[in-house]
Amino acid sequence: MLCGAMLDAPLIGPYNQDDVLAWDSGGPRTARDYLSDVVRLAESLPDRSAVLNLLSNRYEFFVGLSAAMLRRQVTLLPQSRAPYTLRRLAGEYSDSYCLHDPGEPVEIGRAHV
Repeated sequence: MLCGAMLDAPLIGPYNQDDVLAWDSGGPRTARDYLSDVVRLAESLPDRSAVLNLLSNRYEFFVGLSAAMLRRQVTLLPQSRAPYTLRRLAGEYSDSYCLHDPGEPVEIGRAHV
């Protein structure tokens, strides 16, 4: 299923698989790493209509955004991380879930991935 979705939504442009696409604390991430990480995450995401992406690492945020795109899920980008704002969004998108940094609890009353 996901392989077919990838054909419908190209995630990156003219990169060779071993080209560096991003850098993070773990070092360089190649286009191959990125696509592998996206597919792995997309396969583990719940079947919901929307995701609240609160990942603070830019690479992980990018992977989360791309995985949600493959699953055809709306990515919610709050204007702040204030608990009221997050609860309001979760209420407006009751079928949503949250991607957040490990060890950083998020109080919105929704399932977390």
